[in-house]
Amino acid sequence: MYKSLSKYGIIGNCRSCGLVSDEGSIDWSCLPDFDSPSQLCAILDDEKGGFFKIVPVGFYKSSQKYINETNILETLFFNQNDSLSLVDFMPLSKEQEEKNNIPESGIKFVRQLRAIKGDHKIQLTLKLTPDFCREEIKLDKKDRKIIARHRDNIFVLYADMEDINITEDTITAEFILKQGQEKSIGFGFYKIAERSEAINMTESLNKNQEAIQLETRSDSAINTTIAINEFTEKDARRLYAETYNFWQWWASLCTYEGPFYNEVIRSALVLKLMIFAPTGAIIAAPTTSLPEKIGSGFNWDYRYTWIRDSSFMIYALIGLGYLKEADEFMHWIEKVYTKNNSLNNLQIVYDIHGEEKLTEYELNHLKGYMNSKPVRIGNAAHGQKQLDIFGEILSAINIYTESGGRLSEKMKLFIKQFVDYCCNHWTDKDSGIWEGRGEEKHYVYSKLMCWVGIDRGIKIAQRLGIDTDIEKWNAEKERIKNDILEKGYDNETDSFMAYYGSDSLDTSVLNISILGMLPANDEKMASTVENIMKKLVIDWFVLRTNDRTNKLQEGEGAFFLPVFWLIDNLAIMGRTKEARIWIDNIVRHATPLGLYAEEFEPHFKEHIGNFPQAFSHLGLINSVLTLRQAEMFGPEKAATTPAERLAKVIVSVFSRNGIANIGARRTIKDLLEKFLPYAIKSRIIRDIKRRTRKSTRDEILSFEF
Repeated sequence: MYKSLSKYGIIGNCRSCGLVSDEGSIDWSCLPDFDSPSQLCAILDDEKGGFFKIVPVGFYKSSQKYINETNILETLFFNQNDSLSLVDFMPLSKEQEEKNNIPESGIKFVRQLRAIKGDHKIQLTLKLTPDFCREEIKLDKKDRKIIARHRDNIFVLYADMEDINITEDTITAEFILKQGQEKSIGFGFYKIAERSEAINMTESLNKNQEAIQLETRSDSAINTTIAINEFTEKDARRLYAETYNFWQWWASLCTYEGPFYNEVIRSALVLKLMIFAPTGAIIAAPTTSLPEKIGSGFNWDYRYTWIRDSSFMIYALIGLGYLKEADEFMHWIEKVYTKNNSLNNLQIVYDIHGEEKLTEYELNHLKGYMNSKPVRIGNAAHGQKQLDIFGEILSAINIYTESGGRLSEKMKLFIKQFVDYCCNHWTDKDSGIWEGRGEEKHYVYSKLMCWVGIDRGIKIAQRLGIDTDIEKWNAEKERIKNDILEKGYDNETDSFMAYYGSDSLDTSVLNISILGMLPANDEKMASTVENIMKKLVIDWFVLRTNDRTNKLQEGEGAFFLPVFWLIDNLAIMGRTKEARIWIDNIVRHATPLGLYAEEFEPHFKEHIGNFPQAFSHLGLINSVLTLRQAEMFGPEKAATTPAERLAKVIVSVFSRNGIANIGARRTIKDLLEKFLPYAIKSRIIRDIKRRTRKSTRDEILSFEF
């Protein structure tokens, strides 16, 4: 039986993840990587799909919460007399994350049970369905472990129980947990090495490993010995401590303090979980084919890295002080772009290893979530032309370098190529931000992002001393702006439209003011905002567009990201009270765990689309930061980057109060801690403490960053 997406939490290790229902069932997981074939996919077929369920027998209600500021999930089962805790996490240590060395093999899920009150009969069911239920698996019991074999993949259930039953692809067990008792269950993934990589197992075993033997193939008598991790209660407690300490430490690096802090830090933790640590790639969502409309066929695979989504995420993470993640994504970008001989060969989306081939297939043997076929793997959008990605990556690089990030000489060369591409191709048609699979058009948002690309490229070039023709770039930037004002604005409706010659509204044009092409109080922007609020808003939610020419279907949900674009506009227009009310309403419609899918169905109040969605969470973070900035400094002074925020804070406070004033020093320290990226925050604060008599604007701006 399918569950609402709001009944799921996510756990992960910055390499893969699992969706855990409030009934204690992991219904989605792909190991070892986000975009690997699934082993558990009950969320896509409630009859065929695999799942890993641990639940007490009898009548229980349940609730879920994250343990403090971590990605460790607790499901509490309770009734009138008894209560039972199930804690789920994917092990991750600070050392592994700092070195970007998340092991491919090892313990992947730890599930810890604790009988808080009363005795409980526990039922465990593990059904493994490799490669989206397309292949069979072989199960075998060895000591008190269950070994499952699929091709060269080995799955291990660590369950120290007497009574375990095996039938085809399913493992079941029942046991009693008495009040006060605890029990940990592990699930591991291992790869069989190629024969050329065979080693002396006895000599190579680590302290916490053991060797097991298994047949290389079902038709072979040759035995292969592989090393697997040991798993005891002591190991479970150690892994919990390492994982808890890592997430708490990472959350503590956030420099934001203010309204909606809990919502911001939860969104940041979700975004961090979606970064593939081995390469720095950022996925759009950890799922595939969760439909944008139930039964619509609008089901896509989002387990890949979109340049657009990743660039937007960089804005959000840098805004909270997380520079390491931005630095690693820049290295990924450089690696991907270096592989291409021409910008014409660049794709809008890659897999998490930077590979280009994302051939789209339909898996017709699966029913799909809520019987919404087809289930798709791969994504045909990789072949689309979307001009906006150059503006988005240049905007991300601009923020990155403003915040202290450094570019290699190769990346500096790419800057010139990116900007020149915007100059030469902004007049082209493309598929637009919503990736419509109809004909290409002159989308306003795509033209805008070419303008942004040139604008940010000029700033980067001036900041880093890149030798280029700034005058030419400025002239082309002005041409794009004039073209958008002439052809993208409809005088009859007083609105910027989706594309040239259309009569359709589109929320993507709200970025015209957010990204600075026009001020927020410009008449054209003000009327566009009012029209969008009148025609696209349904009960505090915003439809992305009313254009139906690109297979956009009636009944599609409201995307979360356009809601946050609208909030940003209200904030920078000075309508901060309205903006705060909007955020209040949106956070009330998060799932109980503070998660957001791609869309929200405003009539039935359900999250729909791939889940959780990076776009939605980064949109929340950026809107909270924009609102906070507008409330503190006013709409005219609202800044769009961390560096601009910092400059305004320092200059305004110093010029009003002088550094000798103790209250001013404390205010400055407090504001710096809120808005300055963590990597350079402490250094600036030390300088402020030492320079107790410096108060002029020039002296402040002479601080070494």
